[in-house]
Parts: sequence; structure tokens; C-alpha cells
Amino acid sequence: MPRKVVKRVEMTKEEQLLQLQQKVQADEELAKKKEETLQLFLKDKLQKEKRNTVMNQKKLDDGWWKSLRQLLENERHNDRMVSQQTSERKLDEQNSIIQRLRNSLQEAEHQEIEQQNCDLQHTEHLSARKDKWLKIRKQQREDSLQELQSAHISNWMKMLDLQHRASLPLQTDSDQTSGPKDLQTLSYEELFRTLETDIKDLESTMLQNQEVHQHNSFQLDQMDQQIYDERLQSDMRKMKRDIMLQLTHQIYSGRIEQALTEPDPAFISTRRTGRWHEVMDQLVRDNQAARKELSELSIKSDAITKKLQAIISEGERALLADEMSPKVNVSTSPQ
Repeated sequence: MPRKVVKRVEMTKEEQLLQLQQKVQADEELAKKKEETLQLFLKDKLQKEKRNTVMNQKKLDDGWWKSLRQLLENERHNDRMVSQQTSERKLDEQNSIIQRLRNSLQEAEHQEIEQQNCDLQHTEHLSARKDKWLKIRKQQREDSLQELQSAHISNWMKMLDLQHRASLPLQTDSDQTSGPKDLQTLSYEELFRTLETDIKDLESTMLQNQEVHQHNSFQLDQMDQQIYDERLQSDMRKMKRDIMLQLTHQIYSGRIEQALTEPDPAFISTRRTGRWHEVMDQLVRDNQAARKELSELSIKSDAITKKLQAIISEGERALLADEMSPKVNVSTSPQ
């Protein structure tokens, strides 16, 4: 077959220029499209990187906060353990202190009871001695009154007998015996005056002894009432102290059980603020007050015992004086 002959058409310059412009324009459009595509790709990649960065930062923050919370939780747990151990140790110390104080208080109460029993026995002994002394004193006073009455009656009968004998002689013999009669009358008058003086002295002595006896009885009654009042006050103070100690022990036992089962922050803060020390100081002060009251009660009991002994000795001296007075009067009376 014969070859086809391709005829090349020669382009003009304008067509070449136009074709070149189209080619350049196509290249520019292609480059622009490539650039836009690249920009879109870079923007997408940048946004993706930003999202990844935010997510990674969030993960890092979450991990850091988790680690920090774990660390803080461990520290708080350690602090709680240390605080619990410290609290238990302090509670053990406070328990030992309370036990010592309770033992001291029981010992003081035991001493106080012994002292009260001793004072009661001594008071009962003194009261028995007082009653016995009063009975003896009353009996001796009655005996002294009877002796005085009998002596007074006998002296009066003697005086009447002497007067009767003196009036028997005759009137004729009155002149002869006027001198001895005057002497006898004078001796009778002196005897009568002496007897009256002795009786008055004896009555005044008896009145004085009766007043002393009444005064001593009044003082003894006052001392008995004072002893009873002091014993009642001591019992009331002891009852109040026992009630306060029981309440304190109950409160403390309840707080100890609560602290051992479940540590209470308010209870720990209360101990830290010093209220627990105030309670312990109050217990110490109560113990000291109990010892002081015991010593004061012992001193007062000794003073009351001395007063009772002084009253009894004074009564014995008065009784001895009563015993001596009728003997002296009888011995001085004329026979």
C-alpha cells in the first residue's frame, strides 16, 4: 500500500504564540492545583498533629495527676498510720496515767475511810466516857446533896437540942449562969452563921459546877454536831468525786473505743488542742484535793479530840472539887 503522506501544516507565529500561552496557562493552573492540593494536605496534617498533640498533652496531664494523687494518697496513708500509732501510744500512756491516778485515788479513799473509822471509834469512845462521867457526876451530886441535907439536919437538931437544954434551968439560977449562957448563945449564933455561910458557899459551888456542866454539855453537843456535819460534807464530796470520776471514765472509755475502732479526726484534734490535758489536770487536781481534804479532816479530828479531852479533864477537876467540898464542910462543922 502506498504510504500516506502527512502534510505538515505550518503554523503561523500567532498560532505558536497562542499555543505557547495556552501551554503556560495550563502549566500555571496545574502548578496552582498542585499547590492548593499541597496546602490542603499540609493543613490536614497540621490539624491532625494538633489533635494528636492535644490528646498526648491530655494523656500526660492525666498520668501526672494520677501519679500525684497516688503519691498524695500514699503520703496521707502514711500520715494516718503514723497518727494512729502515735494516738495509740498516747492512749496507752494516758491509760497508764489514769490507772496510776485511780490507784492513788483508791489509796487516798482507803486512807480516808480508815481515818474516818478511827475518828468514829475515838468519838464513840469519848462519847461513852462522857456519858459515864455524866452518870457518875449526877450520882455523886445526888450523894453530896443527900450528905449535905443529912449534915444540915443533924446540925440543926444539935442546935435545937442545945437551945432546949439551955432553956431548962430555973429562973432563979438564971442570974448565976448568965455569963456561961451568954457564951453559949454567942457560940450558937457563930455556929449558925458558920453553917449558913457553908451552905451558901456550897450552893454557889454547886451552881457554878452546874453551869460548868451545862457549858461542857453544850460544847460537847456542838462538837458532836460539828463532827456530824463534817462527816456529812465529806461523804457528799466523796459522792460527787466518785460520780465525776465515773462520768470521766465512761466518757474516756467511749472515746477510746471509738478511737480504736475508727480514728476520729475531731477526737485527734481535740487531743491536739489540749482538752485531754485539761481532763488529766482536772484528775490530778481532784486527787490533790482529796489528799488535802484527808489531811484537813485529820487535823480537825485531832483538834476536836483535844477539845473533848480538855472538857473531860475540866469536868473531872470540877467533879473532884465537888467531892472535896462536902468533906471539908463536914470536917469544919462543930461536933
